[in-house]
Amino acid sequence: MSDVLDLEPVKKELKRGDIKLETVKDAVKKYKDMGFELLKLLEYASKIAKGDERKEIERLYKEFAHKSLSDLCESLRRKARRLRENSKDGVYQRFFKDGSPTGTTFRLLELTRMGKRDEVFHLILREFLSSGEEVPYELMKAFDPIFPIEVFKVFIYSFVGGLSKPAEKPTTSGQGGDQDEQSE
Repeated sequence: MSDVLDLEPVKKELKRGDIKLETVKDAVKKYKDMGFELLKLLEYASKIAKGDERKEIERLYKEFAHKSLSDLCESLRRKARRLRENSKDGVYQRFFKDGSPTGTTFRLLELTRMGKRDEVFHLILREFLSSGEEVPYELMKAFDPIFPIEVFKVFIYSFVGGLSKPAEKPTTSGQGGDQDEQSE
């Protein structure tokens, strides 16, 4: 079981007007860990409960699981975006060169599509280690075997989607679109 979430240090620092990033990060990490453990407990409870209690526990489990999985997907996208923005020569360059996916990225996508979790893990770990960067905690969590393979795929696709450069919106000059339509 993870450490109990104690918000007193954060509250004390806030009252003093001297908040420390490490204290906040520690509280957030403990909160996330507790949520993940609660998810596992709810899953187990939903399998052993009987009657009406089982239905209610299953409902709670599904509600909590959906929220937790959505949060993890969004967190993976954000981490990947930060890698893209802050990693000029690091791990981002191993997956995208000049904004275009590399062969490694296509291999990652294909292995993910085939559900080869261990090979996906190896590929990602190799690229992070080669670039000297730490694998984000959230990305490591995506490989937990508790998650069904389809959920794992969504996690990896969310991460790769965050790495990819957003498509630039075409600018219209007022006449450009009309001329194309007229020539058809």
